[in-house]
Amino acid sequence: FVYQPISTVQYGLYVSSFSPSLIGHGGGREMTLMGAGFACSSDLSPHSLRSSPLSIMVCSQLCIITRSSHDTTTCSIPPSSSTLANGTRSFSHDLNCNVTVSMGSMVTDSMQHLTYQSALTPVINSIWPRRGGTAGGTILTIQGQVLSGLQRSATVLIDG
Repeated sequence: FVYQPISTVQYGLYVSSFSPSLIGHGGGREMTLMGAGFACSSDLSPHSLRSSPLSIMVCSQLCIITRSSHDTTTCSIPPSSSTLANGTRSFSHDLNCNVTVSMGSMVTDSMQHLTYQSALTPVINSIWPRRGGTAGGTILTIQGQVLSGLQRSATVLIDG
């Protein structure tokens, strides 16, 4: 007796949309992708997400998956890899990136791009005072662009 399968199951992978599509060069926000084929099992524990064959790349950089189901997955957007010809980092221009999702031999690119925008990237121009006591308690004034809205999410580390 020779076994001959009578049906074949194909597993599809595609991205219909994602959000946000605009972000500052620092990355760090979560991106939610909608589509199909993101999870091949019902085990979505943190351990299984780390060992999952699902991979999301933004500008050829890994977007770390934080949650996933069959039709929705969320990952932490990496910082921009924007560099000039001389190798220095530059955030003075916008950077459009492909979002590529792969699982095993299946690979799909999103039809939309993620854009790292310089207008959304915080820039520090000055910090005052330049010195403070070693006991701490010195109030700092930080001036720059695109700093509004960071009060709840910003952390300032001194030599740390």
